[in-house]
Amino acid sequence: MPDSEWSAQHATSYGDQLLTGRSVRLRGLRDEDLPQLVRWWQDPRLGALQMSSVIPPSEAAARELFTRWSANQDTGAGFSIETLPVGDEPATLLGHLTMFKRAIHLSAPGVAFFDGHGQPGTELPRG
Repeated sequence: MPDSEWSAQHATSYGDQLLTGRSVRLRGLRDEDLPQLVRWWQDPRLGALQMSSVIPPSEAAARELFTRWSANQDTGAGFSIETLPVGDEPATLLGHLTMFKRAIHLSAPGVAFFDGHGQPGTELPRG
């Protein structure tokens, strides 16, 4: 079979690159992501830029929210965002990306985010 034809190796390589960039990747939510995501979501400095209210949700409500967004069973999709491991340095959780129909929500401190209509938002505080 010539190299130019599709193969299982080509498919695997293509699949591996779909959610991976030069320095970060999108992946499914893990239970160990939830404590950090919940802390960010409950921080009023960050919540004021990401929610319609500055009233922080309870820990249980925030956990349920990220879990529901990441179930990937309805019309939306949710991903944890992490750095790629470099040398001995492990991957680091950067935030969470949620897509609903034609809207995107990025929950990540220290990065510029976009509102639900693809317009540049505000830079979040670093921390």
